[in-house]
Amino acid sequence: LGIAQQVGLTGTDPEFPPTINVTGYTGLVGSGNHLRYQTPIRNNEYVDNVTLIRGSHAIKFGGSFRYSSNLDLNRSGAGGRFTFNNMATGNGLASLLLGWVTSATLTDVFPTQSRGNTAGAFVQDDWKVTPRFTLNIGLRYDIDQPRWEQIDNRQNSFDTHAINPVSGTPGIVLFSGRDGVSKYAHNWDLNNFGPRFGFAWRARERWVLRGGAAVVYEPEYDSATPLVAGLGFSLQGNFVSPDGGLTPAFLLRNGMPAIKPPTEADLTPAFGAVPLGASPTTSVEFFDRNNRRTGYLETFNFDIQRELSKNVLVEIGYLGTLGHKLAGSNNLSLDQVPTNLLGPGNAQVRRPFPQFSDVGIIAPAIGNSNYDGLNLHLEKRFSAGLHFQANYTFSRFIDDMESRVPASNAGSSFVNNYDRKQNRGLSGNDVKHRLIWSSVYELPVGKGKPADLGFWNHFIAGWSTGVIAEIRSGSPYGVTEQTNTTGSFSPNERPNVVGDPVLPSDRPLSDKLNEWFNVAAFAQPPQYVFGNAGRTAGYGPGAVNIDVSVLKDFAVRENQRLQFRAEMLNAPNHPNFGLPNTARGAPNFGRITSLAPTGTQSRVVQLGLHYQF
Repeated sequence: LGIAQQVGLTGTDPEFPPTINVTGYTGLVGSGNHLRYQTPIRNNEYVDNVTLIRGSHAIKFGGSFRYSSNLDLNRSGAGGRFTFNNMATGNGLASLLLGWVTSATLTDVFPTQSRGNTAGAFVQDDWKVTPRFTLNIGLRYDIDQPRWEQIDNRQNSFDTHAINPVSGTPGIVLFSGRDGVSKYAHNWDLNNFGPRFGFAWRARERWVLRGGAAVVYEPEYDSATPLVAGLGFSLQGNFVSPDGGLTPAFLLRNGMPAIKPPTEADLTPAFGAVPLGASPTTSVEFFDRNNRRTGYLETFNFDIQRELSKNVLVEIGYLGTLGHKLAGSNNLSLDQVPTNLLGPGNAQVRRPFPQFSDVGIIAPAIGNSNYDGLNLHLEKRFSAGLHFQANYTFSRFIDDMESRVPASNAGSSFVNNYDRKQNRGLSGNDVKHRLIWSSVYELPVGKGKPADLGFWNHFIAGWSTGVIAEIRSGSPYGVTEQTNTTGSFSPNERPNVVGDPVLPSDRPLSDKLNEWFNVAAFAQPPQYVFGNAGRTAGYGPGAVNIDVSVLKDFAVRENQRLQFRAEMLNAPNHPNFGLPNTARGAPNFGRITSLAPTGTQSRVVQLGLHYQF
């Protein structure tokens, strides 16, 4: 756009427009600037599987190896962010015209290329013990090589015990491939053995029993995990007026002051730290170099199937899952000391690493979960023009962390980092009841059908209809305070529960939307005290969605047909509401002001033609 050149701005990247904020005005220049450069992510995978049949045994074994490489340059803020207030001139726009900068920041990063390899092997025996009984026994082993940065070891770590030379307190930043630090982001986890067992038994002619258990490991890296912790490999500048704007941080015509890029000489144990009592300027994220573990699930199931007639069967089953060492979110730098020692003073110096702002582990293996589900299944196989199946699930999902689950509203991180059991509660993904129905029905009219109407087949034959419906209960929500008075630097504080949050369920819909729960049941805790509310306080509204389709097939020629389709998404035009606002003290606290973020919110009718040949 050339905005920087037009205003004569120097010291920033001219490819990026600056972001300019002026007190009393909005949207003058730029709402943000961003550049993402990424070469195609390379994933080369090699797989080989073998099956041996030996009598009643079907033995399968094999392995896989995957090579991964990702070159990424994610730049934001390289054009600079400038603020102009009205302190010196009485008008923010006048300060802009004078170039009287109140504050400015500039951020730019170096490109990184992360590398990592993954390998796995398995063996399984499917043993037909008798014509009615089959056993499945197997073992899988997975290993994920810790990632490393290929260009210049551009990633950091952290030592929580080493004494910092600047502050004299524990905690120094480490840099991969330097001063004896390994190039890998963290240690290897070599214990990922996953046994599995299953069976199927036809007890009687129409009775089948199935069951199984397995240990399954999570991927070491996913879309929620940064591939590289790149502290120390970026260009950062922050300039602020010393007196709130009376004196400029600098004059715009002089350009952004020069920012010295980090060099190898800067990558020392003193990096980013400030003396004890000073305001920190650096936050640290890192992979747990010595104690990283791969999360895993223990899953087990059992079901009984009964064939009621030739084409109708019913099934009841149980599915259970225990999650261990699941990737979560953890801020190590929370100021949590006994309440009797808290009071007015510098809270920063009481943090475990006062020389830094926040210090957090990337995806630490600290999460646990527990899922139990009872499933009922009824199915009619396609016959006489009709097919349908219905699934009902009654379940309960409990965990103790949800920061890596974007759809959750049940609390994002630990409030008390030193007593994480307080975070255990209903998962934000818990759905207690869910019913899913699908069906297809064809009119029994046409050639070869029970009713052959001859000429009238052109108009009556070939019609069919389908229905897909889901009815489910609501998801949990948690209540938080707008203001954190614990002095702990925890992002969320929960209130005290001083009454019953549940309101009568037979109220009019308008009353429910205006106050979904009893807002008077929550109160601000005393200063320096954690609230007694749990992570979840109740359930939000349920959801109903019904999609209907009507189809007509026209025979054109042999092996050719034209299909007309009419589809209604959310056919009853039923609104599905979102969760209530849960920030206590906010104007809309307890109110539902939005629709659910997923699904079709209003009826949609679409028509189409489909030609098959």
